[in-house]
Amino acid sequence: MILTEEMERTLKKAWEEAKRRRNEFITLEHILFALTYDTVGKEVL
Repeated sequence: MILTEEMERTLKKAWEEAKRRRNEFITLEHILFALTYDTVGKEVL
């Protein structure tokens, strides 16, 4: 699967947030949180 650079950054940020919260998995909450850090993600939300 090919991901855009923006999606890769978002998933990386989501993973970092999950680790920070000591969660074993990435959840929708982590992804939505990560999208708020991305310019395109903010526009979509």
